[in-house]
Amino acid sequence: MSDLSALRGRARAAKLGTIPAVQDGSQDRLAALGEAFRAFAEVTTDYRGLLETVACRVAALIGDACVVSLACDDDIGLAPSAACGHDDATTALLRDALAHPAEPAFAFASALHALGIRSSLSVPLAARGRRLGALAVYRYLPTSAPYAEPDRTFARSIGDHAALALSNAQLFESLQVELAQRKKAEDKAKTFVALIENSNDMIAMAELGGRVLFINAAGRALCGLAPDQEALDLTLADFHTEDGLRRGEIIRETGSWRGEGVLRHFGTGELIPTRISSFLVRDSDGCALGYATVQHDLRETKRLESELRQAQKMEALGRLAGGVAHDFNNLLTVILSYCAMLAKRLPADGRSAQDVAQIERAGLRAAELTHQLLAFSRRQVLEPAPLDLGAALRGMDDMLRRLIGEDIELRILAGTDVGAVMVDAGQVEQVVMNLVVNARDAMPTGGVLTLETTHVDVTPAVGARLGVRPGAYNTLAVGDTGAGIDEATKSHLFEPFFTTKEQGKGTGLGLSTVMGIVEQSGGHITVESSLGAGSTFRIYLPVTPRATTVVATAATRPVAEPRRTQRILVVEDEEGVRVLVREVLSQAGYEVHAAVDGEHALEVAAAVHGEIHLLLTDVIMPRMSGRQLAARFVALRPTTRVLYMSGYTDDKLGQHGLLDADVELIQKPLTPALLLRRVRERLA
Repeated sequence: MSDLSALRGRARAAKLGTIPAVQDGSQDRLAALGEAFRAFAEVTTDYRGLLETVACRVAALIGDACVVSLACDDDIGLAPSAACGHDDATTALLRDALAHPAEPAFAFASALHALGIRSSLSVPLAARGRRLGALAVYRYLPTSAPYAEPDRTFARSIGDHAALALSNAQLFESLQVELAQRKKAEDKAKTFVALIENSNDMIAMAELGGRVLFINAAGRALCGLAPDQEALDLTLADFHTEDGLRRGEIIRETGSWRGEGVLRHFGTGELIPTRISSFLVRDSDGCALGYATVQHDLRETKRLESELRQAQKMEALGRLAGGVAHDFNNLLTVILSYCAMLAKRLPADGRSAQDVAQIERAGLRAAELTHQLLAFSRRQVLEPAPLDLGAALRGMDDMLRRLIGEDIELRILAGTDVGAVMVDAGQVEQVVMNLVVNARDAMPTGGVLTLETTHVDVTPAVGARLGVRPGAYNTLAVGDTGAGIDEATKSHLFEPFFTTKEQGKGTGLGLSTVMGIVEQSGGHITVESSLGAGSTFRIYLPVTPRATTVVATAATRPVAEPRRTQRILVVEDEEGVRVLVREVLSQAGYEVHAAVDGEHALEVAAAVHGEIHLLLTDVIMPRMSGRQLAARFVALRPTTRVLYMSGYTDDKLGQHGLLDADVELIQKPLTPALLLRRVRERLA
């Protein structure tokens, strides 16, 4: 009741204001009618605004208030859509009643009752044979006369024009909605086309008969098609092998296919491996229209997979090499050492001495192969020291000339190094020897062999092209004027056991050894070669930033002669090696004590009266490692020096801390000369 009371109060307020009515049949009414039609035309494109305009114009022309009602969706009921009164208060009253949230029809009737309606009439709104709604006008002011037939005729006339304007507005609004939807669809299509054209994968469509309809830019590039070449003159048979064409039958039966296949390149005929996702394109009724496919180039993936398999193979081979190296080195230590000792006892011109020499050569060859296996697998133990590459080359001049023969001209261009490189000098010599031997073999009828050192600063751009990390390098290049290397051979050069030499002429470990040493030293190696133009192997070794004394070769350190009073404790769990080392050192004049492991060594040391000058211990032994033994031993005898010996590889030794800069290590296989030299160096 409170809502109705408020409505009645607003109705009383509305009656207080009056406006001059447009009299029936007057020139004023005709002029107003013309103004109304013009107003309808001006707002035809604004459907919502037009409803308000119709209500207000009709209310001003033939009544005190007007309500425009449009047909509901069921085309039966009427839904009030706009209202306008004699004044603002009446307009607000009617609009509030029409928008009443609970019962709009009851609230509207109450509002009309509160206004005190004196007369009303209603005319239908119809245009183009379609019922749009109804138009109702009311008179409630005391000065307003009841409606007459001329008013009804006039209302029908204005209603017809209003209906036509509303119909036009509806059409325009529908058109606007359709245009907006079409624009949205076009924008979506443009986005879709941009997505397809900018995709890195091939996207294509073809008819069921096989005629190609569309290929995106990535697909054209992948297949070697020109960007402007029409796809309509191509069929699926132009792109696929028989296996690929048979997939079409599977797609027809199942609707899709996913897996790996190949795609034919138009220019080269190359069969490109791809990952394929193909499916049928259907219309709205589910009928198949053609094929669509997305194909991803797998060449880079296949290349990386191949490199990974190769790396895994190298890792497995390296682990195998490292596993057998220890036992081999112990055996070779015994063989080579006893050969050297026997050779001293036998007449140099006797048959036995020759036999021993043959055994020694075989042992050295076996030791060399073991070192090569460890080198290519990056598991050898290096002893890096600052090295001047130019000085190292000059020091090898005589040896290299004897190695290559007189029919090859040797040129050594040792430039001025900037700083030094941290490398194992002996391993660098091994690298040079291997490369020089390969160059010599590439020039069987003679030629020019050039060894050159220089300094380069590799920029990121140059590094990306060469596969070398940017930075400062000293380089060592070995070039020949031989037959050169073709691309197929070049791709396998550094693989272990790969060789172009006749069977029995080489192991195929030379270049893989070179690469292993270079990479283990933190460097890079590149190859420049073509058939008929010779070859150049260029090694990049990073310049060391440390201020160090540069050495020229690996064998220039001073050696002190042994003193009879020097006492050595040898700890070795391998009996053959232990007996051998003890004999060699004893013959050299040292007082030698031996132990089978760490605990035994501590017991032997406790029984020795006087100083023990050197602890010569194996690294990896049962129950106590050489490193642990040394720590306990030096704690008891601080003046004792330690020299480790081992046949294990660097990864195994690294676990025991034996690769630190302050650790002295002698690698097996040992020879008497090498053993004595390292012992004297350690005691010096």
